[in-house]
Amino acid sequence: MNSFAKKQRQVKEEAAKDAIYEASVEVLLEHGIDGLKMQEIANKAGIAIGTLYNYFDNRESLLYYVDCRLRNSGLNHIEEIAEKSAPADEKLNDLVVEFFTFCDKHHIVFSLADKLGLRDRMPKDEKTDVFERAAACIRKIFDEGISQKLFREHDTNKSAKVFFFAIIGILETKRFLNSESSVGFSQDLLDVMNTYLGNEK
Repeated sequence: MNSFAKKQRQVKEEAAKDAIYEASVEVLLEHGIDGLKMQEIANKAGIAIGTLYNYFDNRESLLYYVDCRLRNSGLNHIEEIAEKSAPADEKLNDLVVEFFTFCDKHHIVFSLADKLGLRDRMPKDEKTDVFERAAACIRKIFDEGISQKLFREHDTNKSAKVFFFAIIGILETKRFLNSESSVGFSQDLLDVMNTYLGNEK
């Protein structure tokens, strides 16, 4: 296969996977777990059911793909927040609010992935990459806050990791308590972190 034909095939495959991903998220958000049927996703994506099965053998493999893409989308979003031009305390607030808003919106997908044990299939190096990317965003904001004299001097590498651990802990607690919203939890986290950072208002 020549390089042009190969490129065309790759573009076609990426477009099909994009449509499948968007359709899967839409079906889950509209109909929940019970509505997640391969035929429904194919219909929503505008493809034949056979085409869907060319890419994904079953519902579990599709969900694993959707879960990974959603997680990467969330990480991309907080990286954008960390890079934007704004005071560090504002960026920290935006990061927490946006992160929990994103997780609340897609909680059905994440809950189903956990229920089916899909996260256990994720290679350790990928899990480490998720953690390091998120912690790097938080550390960047903390470093900027110190340079802007908004936050006190501290070990930003260590505090960024602990802060991310706290975020994950809140998500797990929310799931344990069967709470629909993270708003109260996220505000408590910001209050505690701002006190630690010396940014009490």
